[in-house]
Amino acid sequence: MRLKLGQLQKIVDNTIAEEKSTDDLREEISRVLGPSVVTNVKLDQLAEGANYRIGVLERTGRENHFKFNDKVMLKFLNSKCTEARLLAARTLSENIVCKMVNDSDMSVRHIVARRSPVSVIKEMIKRSPNDDELRVIYREKRLEEAGGIPTPKSSPMASDVTLKAKRLGDTVKQQNVPEISKQWYETAAYNFIKDYGNNIEGQWQAPLVHRYCSSLRVTSKVNVDEKKLLAAIEKQLKQKDDDALKKYSLKETINYLNNDVEELPVFVEAVNPVKDLLQTTLSPTEYVKQAMTVFNIRESIMPASLRKYRISEGHNGVIMIPCNGSSPSSRVSVLDERALDKFVKNWNSIQEMAGEPICIDWTHNPTSLNGISFNVELK
Repeated sequence: MRLKLGQLQKIVDNTIAEEKSTDDLREEISRVLGPSVVTNVKLDQLAEGANYRIGVLERTGRENHFKFNDKVMLKFLNSKCTEARLLAARTLSENIVCKMVNDSDMSVRHIVARRSPVSVIKEMIKRSPNDDELRVIYREKRLEEAGGIPTPKSSPMASDVTLKAKRLGDTVKQQNVPEISKQWYETAAYNFIKDYGNNIEGQWQAPLVHRYCSSLRVTSKVNVDEKKLLAAIEKQLKQKDDDALKKYSLKETINYLNNDVEELPVFVEAVNPVKDLLQTTLSPTEYVKQAMTVFNIRESIMPASLRKYRISEGHNGVIMIPCNGSSPSSRVSVLDERALDKFVKNWNSIQEMAGEPICIDWTHNPTSLNGISFNVELK
């Protein structure tokens, strides 16, 4: 099969136009129906989801709460997708939807018939004489235009004994009170608010009251005044909002007057003996003594292998050298390292001035995080 260049260009243009129309439909559905319809799908699934959502709105009495743009929906009058044509038939204006009376799908024609005048439906019946649904829609439209089913007039019989009879009275004594009390309306309103008061969509009162009263009228033959029930619900909702406002505003006032505010914690700077040791100005001997106290340094006798190298001029006593110690914190910090380096430097300088050929160095103790060990060696 060979295609000419012009035909191929026409196919490409039609495909691009369909994609653009679908994108416009996604934006329109998101604008009108909100996030309740998933839009990142194909055209048939997109239209099916929108039709389902519109059906839900129609069943709950909210079909007049949305309006689609006719410029967007006109592009789907002759779409290959049945769901898209069905969506167009539901959302286009009534003066435009009449163009779809000859649609190939029966469900689309039925939607068009429900939104068309009687004269158009009559012509549709002539084209489809076997479509019973169109005849039902035609009869409903005729009754709607005529103002509903007429009430038959009662004509008394010639021998009717009750024609001019008077009321004899009740079998039992009746109280002159209304059929449904005010307390009943308040209780029903309270139960409705308890069950549906947290509805995030809002505006639930009127459709719910209408369905409830209609159901009672059909099943129990009880005529409930919709206006009274709706007024009771609105009154209790307003009272609930006022009570909540008074409650929280009064609570805030009481907290303000009583100064019910948590006090900020007082931060006390911890004393760091190592930092104080580094900041003080001491002589080498005084610094060594102070550092041995801060770092809890323990001493031991010089090993015999090093003792023979001592000069010991005028002194034959035992010389003590640092052995181990510990940091005042949980681990050896940078400040600790600086203080220990200064301690080793001062201790070595004291030994050098005394003429002793030994020096020490410090290392981390491998058995403890805050442990310190000292090594002694000859120069």
